[in-house]
Amino acid sequence: MLGVRLVDGFAEEGGFPPVRVGIHTGPALTSDGDWYGRAVNVAARVCAVAAGDEVMVSETARAAAGQLDSVEWGARELHWLRNVSQPVGTFVAAARAEWDQGGRGVVGSAEGLTGTRLCVSGVGGEARP
Repeated sequence: MLGVRLVDGFAEEGGFPPVRVGIHTGPALTSDGDWYGRAVNVAARVCAVAAGDEVMVSETARAAAGQLDSVEWGARELHWLRNVSQPVGTFVAAARAEWDQGGRGVVGSAEGLTGTRLCVSGVGGEARP
């Protein structure tokens, strides 16, 4: 999964702020190089609740992804997201070999970078012009 590889790569490189990735699947509209729609908003909100160095995936996106042998999934959590009428089920994703005893994804250290975050949100699905 690209999100896990992205987080792992930044963590290994060092010198970057902790990366948060939020992924949701659904239709989106595109106009003048930008993306709009409910799915885009949900992806951004999922990204906002992810911790640093964490990939959080909506239940919808996890189902759409199917079986991913190289990804380990955390426990399902419900989040009430801003401007989203129903709670969204999410899962933390990490490379299979990188899970701590508490069941949280571990992809790198944020030592020395507290308070600084880079957030990447992604949306997949049907694009409409």
